[in-house]
Amino acid sequence: MSLLIVATWPLVRRRDIERPSTSTQPPGVAHHEAGHAVAAWYFGYPIDFVTIDPAEDFACRCIASPVLKKDGASETDVKPDDYVKVLKAIDVCLAGREADAVCTGRRHWSGSRRDRHLAVALAASLCRDSAEIAALLAWRRIGTHALVVKYTEEIDAVTRALLEHRRLTGNEIRVAINSALARRPTPLNVEGNESL
Repeated sequence: MSLLIVATWPLVRRRDIERPSTSTQPPGVAHHEAGHAVAAWYFGYPIDFVTIDPAEDFACRCIASPVLKKDGASETDVKPDDYVKVLKAIDVCLAGREADAVCTGRRHWSGSRRDRHLAVALAASLCRDSAEIAALLAWRRIGTHALVVKYTEEIDAVTRALLEHRRLTGNEIRVAINSALARRPTPLNVEGNESL
């Protein structure tokens, strides 16, 4: 079964996304949604689109394949390959919040309650009790933070494209990410005269 990862920002102020940012840091909503999009791209999930338009019912939609029953209750038997899929889906859920932390220096759940609820539901499909869920989410937050830091330039590229166009298709997200990847410096070998 596929599960939609939906991130919403009900407290978004329209003026924050209608005016282009004059500071070096883009507005938080676009950065948050770009974090989800880049994490979904990194894990190979197809992305329908991402938008910062508050007129739409949702802000970011990515397709994942976690192991959840239709009623949201966790499965009792999680296969090893399903375990990895669930961890990746948790990372996509957490990526918006971690992108916020990198962008603003603050880590909070306001505006991303659905992200948190979905991450907890996914973790519950792997864990036996609330202590295990908390530990798993803390561990994945660390991994997701490292992913966001590694791909900050790509998140910034998607953010700029979101601020310019307000809605991006999966293909437009890939173009923004690939343009940022192309600008990365090529690593040098030990002698420093050719790339690895």
